[in-house]
Amino acid sequence: MSLLPFLPRVFAQAMPVPINFRERAVLELDGFPEYAAEVTAEQKARIDELAKDIIRSNDTSDPIFEFRVEGHADIARRIGDLRERKAQEEAISSERAIVGKELLEAALKKHGGDALAHKITRGSRAFGLGTKHFKISNASTEAEFRRNRRVVFIVRQVTFLPPAPTQPEKPTSVVEERFKAQLIKSALITKSIVSGGPFSVDGVVLTATIDITDKIDLKTARFSVLAGGAGVSASPIPAGASLTFNKGAEVDFKIFRLLGRLAAQISLNSFVGGVTVMVDPSGGVGPAATSRRGTLNFSFDALEAAGVNHIPGVIPLPGGNSSLGSPGFSAPIVLPLGRMSMTGSIQGF
Repeated sequence: MSLLPFLPRVFAQAMPVPINFRERAVLELDGFPEYAAEVTAEQKARIDELAKDIIRSNDTSDPIFEFRVEGHADIARRIGDLRERKAQEEAISSERAIVGKELLEAALKKHGGDALAHKITRGSRAFGLGTKHFKISNASTEAEFRRNRRVVFIVRQVTFLPPAPTQPEKPTSVVEERFKAQLIKSALITKSIVSGGPFSVDGVVLTATIDITDKIDLKTARFSVLAGGAGVSASPIPAGASLTFNKGAEVDFKIFRLLGRLAAQISLNSFVGGVTVMVDPSGGVGPAATSRRGTLNFSFDALEAAGVNHIPGVIPLPGGNSSLGSPGFSAPIVLPLGRMSMTGSIQGF
């Protein structure tokens, strides 16, 4: 699907709305000699101040975005031929307009830089209007003639309304620093199934007790874990051999869940149900781990089935010192057939 129809709407919503386009005369210079277009030092200073005003306006919501310069003449009374006189009046008025425009452009570059000056002047124009618009009709003195010989600077300005504030989009998901868990105790019980040569396949049963705390709801509960699976042993293991982990350190973990209509209702009861446990009886993970300590790694399947993912995907719960020696497993054991049940009731704190 093409994005072209969609993009203008997006930009339009993010852009200010222009209103109140208007024109106004901001500077008039008069007093020119009859056939002259040069400006005085005082007139140049006034053009320079106009340039500064234009530049300052572009830092507001009422920028001047272009201008035009109109040149005017008085009647060239000393030229008798009507056609020649009109030509002279048109020429001198155009020259005055062009000189004024060039001086304003130079002042804009000086005070605002080339880029801003180009933006303002690219649509600007200079016009010679001859004797079409007298300042003083029927002028009869030199002072009145000079009032008609003039240059007028007219700016175009627009007011922008800022875009209406948009409502922030509601998040569709959230990551919460919500839970912490602690291994209270566990017993890894093994029973040899098939033996032969240097290896044997052992059936493995795990029982464990863990505490889980909801840091948002300020509640805690104790759970019992029963999980089963099989492992490969590198040395003979007597039937009924076991490895017991003592109480370990607390481990914080996050959850990711959807919000809105698809939001899952989460509580400590959400942990009741399936669980997968990976047993690492050798070294362990976490601040309490040593060569004599192991780790139980939990994937809370019931929580994920309720629509919540925990972060990280496997929660390592380190145990304390083991009460018996390791039964000699050559690799961590995955126990996929596990179940968690709550013992007692949920406690507030």
